[in-house]
Amino acid sequence: MAIDKRLIELIPTLPLFVNKEDINEATLLEEDLHLYGYQARSFILKYADEFGINLKGFRFNQYFSRDIPVYRVFAKITRIFKSKKNKLTLGDLQAAIEYKKLNENVLKDIKEKKVSNAPHKKLHTHSSLVIKAEDIIIYILVGITVFIFLAWVTFAMT
Repeated sequence: MAIDKRLIELIPTLPLFVNKEDINEATLLEEDLHLYGYQARSFILKYADEFGINLKGFRFNQYFSRDIPVYRVFAKITRIFKSKKNKLTLGDLQAAIEYKKLNENVLKDIKEKKVSNAPHKKLHTHSSLVIKAEDIIIYILVGITVFIFLAWVTFAMT
């Protein structure tokens, strides 16, 4: 099953080192495309508008993590928090277009019928290289905050 080009065009931003040509039906929305929080919700709503999909019964929080910068930085640094979210692929969204709705029952049906010719492969070779610009800004801000705090503590102790 080929992914509709309109679906690919809805992706707001691609992580560094990811090309649109590498995207296939096994591409994971959260892990590969880094869609979470508000950006994921916005993407799904645009998808529903573009393809006339009914989202009644779709639970965003079962598929996407919250977009809290401090949480993301902490999770990336510690790697303690593993996502326990259900996996949602572009292939799932493509298949849901035929149903004209996206909810738990439709996704369960899609997963049962799914015979993917495109095995999931990471869209990048080095996960440490896949950094979005907003992540860089977050790292810089955290670094500045830590520096200011340490300077304040040092100044307060003298």
